[in-house]
Amino acid sequence: MKSIFHSFLLVALLAATAVAAEVDTQISTRETFVGRPVVLQISVVDAADYQEPVLPNIDGCDIQSLGRPREMSQVTIINGRRSESRSAVLQYHVTPREEGTFVIPALELTVDGKPVATKPQRFVASKSETGDLMFVEIDGDQKQVYVGEPLDLTLKIWVKPFRDPATGQTLSEGDMWSTISASTLWGGFSDQVETMKRNRQRPRGEEVLRDDGTGHERSYYLYRIEATVYPKRAGSISADDVQIVVDYPTALGQARSPFGRSFADDFFGGRSPFSSMMDDDLFGAPFGRGLAITESRPIIGEVAVDATEVRPVPTEGRPHDYRGAVGQYQIVTRATPTTVDAGDPITLNIGIRGTGPMELVQAPPLSTLPELTEEFKVPDESLAGFVEDDMKVFSTTIRPRQAGVEEIPPIRFSFFNPDTKEFETVMSDPIAITVAESETLALDSIVSSATGSSPGASQASLDRHLPNFTNDSGPGVLETQSPRSTTDGWWAFVIVPPLVWIIAVIVKYWSVLRANMPSFRSPRAACLAAIERAQSADDVQEALVGFILKRSRVPANDPSDDSVASATRAVGALRLIGLYHVASEAESFLLSRHAAGTAALETSVATANTLVERVDHAISANKRSRIKRKRLPRPANGAMPTTMHSSRHGTTSLMGAILITCMAAATSLAGETAGAPGTAPQDPLDGKVQNATTDVDDVRLALTFEQQQTLLSEATEAYELALAKSQSDSADAKELLTAARTKYQMLIDSGIRNAELYTNLANAEFQTGQLGRAIAHYENAILFDPANAQARTNLAFADEQVRRGTSVVEPVSGVRGINNQVVNYLGRNTLIWLLAVSSIAFWGVLTIRLFHRLFPVWGWATVPFLLLIISLGSVVLTESNPRLPWNAVIVSDTVNLHAGDGTEFETVVNIDAAQGHRVEVINRRGNWSQIRTSEGQTGWLPDKDLQTVSAT
Repeated sequence: MKSIFHSFLLVALLAATAVAAEVDTQISTRETFVGRPVVLQISVVDAADYQEPVLPNIDGCDIQSLGRPREMSQVTIINGRRSESRSAVLQYHVTPREEGTFVIPALELTVDGKPVATKPQRFVASKSETGDLMFVEIDGDQKQVYVGEPLDLTLKIWVKPFRDPATGQTLSEGDMWSTISASTLWGGFSDQVETMKRNRQRPRGEEVLRDDGTGHERSYYLYRIEATVYPKRAGSISADDVQIVVDYPTALGQARSPFGRSFADDFFGGRSPFSSMMDDDLFGAPFGRGLAITESRPIIGEVAVDATEVRPVPTEGRPHDYRGAVGQYQIVTRATPTTVDAGDPITLNIGIRGTGPMELVQAPPLSTLPELTEEFKVPDESLAGFVEDDMKVFSTTIRPRQAGVEEIPPIRFSFFNPDTKEFETVMSDPIAITVAESETLALDSIVSSATGSSPGASQASLDRHLPNFTNDSGPGVLETQSPRSTTDGWWAFVIVPPLVWIIAVIVKYWSVLRANMPSFRSPRAACLAAIERAQSADDVQEALVGFILKRSRVPANDPSDDSVASATRAVGALRLIGLYHVASEAESFLLSRHAAGTAALETSVATANTLVERVDHAISANKRSRIKRKRLPRPANGAMPTTMHSSRHGTTSLMGAILITCMAAATSLAGETAGAPGTAPQDPLDGKVQNATTDVDDVRLALTFEQQQTLLSEATEAYELALAKSQSDSADAKELLTAARTKYQMLIDSGIRNAELYTNLANAEFQTGQLGRAIAHYENAILFDPANAQARTNLAFADEQVRRGTSVVEPVSGVRGINNQVVNYLGRNTLIWLLAVSSIAFWGVLTIRLFHRLFPVWGWATVPFLLLIISLGSVVLTESNPRLPWNAVIVSDTVNLHAGDGTEFETVVNIDAAQGHRVEVINRRGNWSQIRTSEGQTGWLPDKDLQTVSAT
């Protein structure tokens, strides 16, 4: 048993070993020449996952990847047993640039989640003697240049033609160009070489004679490559980054078949170093005709550089705004828009054209130009431009600090002119602009002058007709609220005081009401109880007659009727509804008893109980048979008696009518306002948006409570500082307001929803001129707190600014129009308080009258009654105002409505001065929304032009 266990264990260990990942490293050769790469190959076998190593820096060598790893899999079946192996091969070129012994250090890979290090690899690089086979020179056309000044250089390569002694074949200039190795470093000539390669061109070589270094002239192929460089440091021109490597042929032979692959090709990833240039697209195919280079050795030409002196740009007389430009330049500027409010952004574009390297030109340091910063807020940051044709363009945003600025001053650009050897400065033309007073930033001064308060004054001290831009920074701003009902509970002032009066009436007249209070028992049960309590046969008869009259729905007995008349009316009622048999039994009991005299009480009780059951059953059966009957005419003297005094009855009836009217109106309106939309709909799309996509606003920003507190503190500080600077520096103020609104928006994005936070954000949006977003956020605030006076007042003011900008005047017509004007003037809260006070006063006076008969009720109740009727009617009209089904606000000044969800669709309507107008979103698709305007226009526009109003 133990041996079987050991066998299983051995098999498991062997299986685990078989599938364990392996890493192997090798190089193509241990000895190479300078400029000829060796290939480093890393094999990863049977690994489920691996990560490529980070390439090390090797002094004197370049190392680069040969592309994506080659992945292979192999399946082997031996004696019916199947095994599978997977491998990945990573290859790298390691090219020595100088003689010596080099070590490729251990490379660390992550294989199946574990770090694995390769073995270090050593190789030797020797220099192949060039002799007279190649010469390399770099010539400059100038003897002296300045740092940054353009210098035209020519790279000259002389290569001695190879003549094969065996075949007598001499390679052409094209064939010899193809022997230039891919490991060549072109330095400052790389761009020209890459351009030729993309265009499938090469330098044209010419056969010339030159000294071979021993005093003898030999034939060479001369190749020229020209480039313009810009020296970056003073001194001599350096050629350290240029190394021309040629795989110089040593033998020719038959070209290999295109269908075959050599071992070297396979090992080196399909590109042998011996034929690296033979099939390069840049240089074309080699000489062909069935011959190919079969042997070669690398040679590296020593680069001789012309003695061009690079001088530093002088420091004497250097302008403070100089940023390294060398050459001759011009500057132009353009600004849009040219008519703005103080603090609003102006886009300033700067174009610089010149003879120097445009990609190296830096923008003028605008923040250090006092003629610009005195009147404008300028970003203190370096500008990244782009080269367009022969000009480099920079773009930035500046903000005028005050109204009345008339121009953007000339922008200067300084450079060093190597021809005159002096610094020069060019100026752009000034740009005329018009800067008006910023209306939004001026509002704080309006409020302060009207109240004599600082920006931190309480809301109660502010005139309710003026906007209040004081932001709340209390702890409640970070608490999430639930949307409140738009009715505000005002209907309680209509219902509760009358209920108190009703209770007082009940208490006052309880004894009378109790005596006349109808029984809640059924007529049958009440009759049987009365018979049970009867003290005489007459009591039994009275109970039975009353029961028959009630069940027959015949008016009660007249007080003047005697017992016989009452019995006769009861019997007649039964016959009238068709119950003749039961009527005969009742007549026999009631009328015969009077003829025969008073019967015994027990006999009367038993007979009456039986008749009650029979009459009740017969009338119920008669109703089910749906036999129609006529109602008996009400006798002239059959009115129900009352014990109340006639004058009191008239007053009570009037008060009851008023009570019923008020309660009906309040109950109806409460139901309507609970189901109807308030100032804005609770659901922004109200189930109408089809194919809606998830909005980016639904993604919440994860913030801790401490981070939220920090954001609120920073936003409050920026906002208050902006208000303090609003009159002295509009540019700084608007920049601070932009920072504040960004932080308020971050708090909302983190999931906080309440009226105070939305009001804070709306205030910041309003004062930066974003009226559309301000209106949407004020509406959001009102959704969470319909009684928020600050949000409602500021919203009305923002709507007024929108109407003023579009020259729209709402007509005032009819009772509803006049009422809206009154409510806008007094305020909704004032109206509700008037309703509450008048209701309590009116019903309080009536309650006092109940207990003090001599109290002059109408002298005290007339004014409260009139105020109650007026205020209640005004509230009803206000709450029942017809509202359009809108759920979003346009936030752009001009919008184009398209026929579909994209700019490629035709424009169906253009809307100017659209910011702040409410619209209904009826569909959404991607980043586009389909809307319907108040005029019934329908079309699609980008979501960036809308701000949704929603309590979510």
